[in-house]
Amino acid sequence: MRLRWLFLTIPLALLLLGCQKDQDVFIPYELGAEDLKGQVANLLDEIASTTETFQWEVNDAQTFFTRNGSRLAIPANAFMTLDGSETLEGQIELKIREVVHKGEMIKFQLPAQSSGRLLETLSALHIEANLNGQPLALRTGISIDWDIPAEDFTGDFNLFYGLEENGLISEWAGATEVYVGQAPVRAIKILTQEGASLNAYKAQPQQLGWWNCSRFAMSEVSPEEMNFKVALPLHFNGQNSAVYLVFENRKTVVPLDWNDIEHDGQFSSPLVPVGEDIIVVAIAKGTLDRSFLGFESLTTNRASQTLTLPLNQRSLHTIQQYLGSL
Repeated sequence: MRLRWLFLTIPLALLLLGCQKDQDVFIPYELGAEDLKGQVANLLDEIASTTETFQWEVNDAQTFFTRNGSRLAIPANAFMTLDGSETLEGQIELKIREVVHKGEMIKFQLPAQSSGRLLETLSALHIEANLNGQPLALRTGISIDWDIPAEDFTGDFNLFYGLEENGLISEWAGATEVYVGQAPVRAIKILTQEGASLNAYKAQPQQLGWWNCSRFAMSEVSPEEMNFKVALPLHFNGQNSAVYLVFENRKTVVPLDWNDIEHDGQFSSPLVPVGEDIIVVAIAKGTLDRSFLGFESLTTNRASQTLTLPLNQRSLHTIQQYLGSL
């Protein structure tokens, strides 16, 4: 009797063990549309880096360093209320979000173009100021010194302003096109908090919001551009998924646009130089707090290129770790 019981329990134990193993390599091809009604923007918000906050007396000058080593210098009497009042009292709260790494560009859903041209980003910065819970603006004629560390002085960097639409940046506009008399970005030397000399680029934003210190990307391989497309498994679309091209040899991350053509859509971008080593990265959000990740390395060629990319269920922590490695 005991021997018979043993023969029955061993297959059952193996079946349960097999089920647990399958969860680790789960590929959601069989998920239905109802399983994938998550908002990918919510997922990206969850894994985005925390905001840095600085406080001081609102009418005083202030200089500080961000966690990435940039130096910000705010002149005295720099702010006013949105209705134009310059009589301010109390502690200002300045919130900074600085994006330097390629994984951060994905988390903050930053575009990679200005006037149809691809950008290489040195650093992107979002500046927000509040006094007693009320938003502030920079006074007319005031600019903030933003000194960005650089390994060396290579290329001509320019300052771009983020044009926002529905809470996201739709495109970077040239700062000289938006603000009259905008100072150009220039190479300087700065001292770190420890007193060491450092190469840096000085940019001078004249408004709060999103700013980007970038240069136009030039292909060393070919001036040609191609149309790149990515197909995800069934029911993964622009609502619950985001796809990016991460350039391995330049600080450029291109978000792909969703194209819903008779419910058989794809993600695509026409701004892809040929001969580039890239990583295609897809992130998706499902119901019940499920998240998905897929990636593949390849080299772009001179033809229209389409990649079918599988997705695996992964934890938010795993996705954060992967983006941090880019």
